[in-house]
Amino acid sequence: MSVILPAVRDRLRAAGEVTFEVPDPDAGLGLYAGEGTPHGTHRPWSTWTDLADLLGAHLLTPDRAGEGRVRLTLRAHAPARDPDHAGYGPDGDWARVNKLEDPVFLATFVEALRRVNPPRRAGAGAGPERRA
Repeated sequence: MSVILPAVRDRLRAAGEVTFEVPDPDAGLGLYAGEGTPHGTHRPWSTWTDLADLLGAHLLTPDRAGEGRVRLTLRAHAPARDPDHAGYGPDGDWARVNKLEDPVFLATFVEALRRVNPPRRAGAGAGPERRA
């Protein structure tokens, strides 16, 4: 990855898009990142989505590139205004974000609620209202 990251970053900056081949992550199920396969070093799909996020790019739908390999394309995000420009109100860009569609946010949010065990409001769910 220490060679891939700077190369992909440089190409993305220069051309706005970069395509490259990697070992098919599906062929390495059960392996850890960095373990060898007959087709090269295994890296899970999360590695490639993390790389795209880190570089401000979209990971486009991969293509098969032969036995045990896939072709990935990263495309730089289109220039956009800073989402903070209009603040966090209903007219700002942040209002478009639905955090409950982010699995990491949702899982940690639900776990946090489970730990604090907030009282239920009447009509907000099954069971009687909890009293403190």
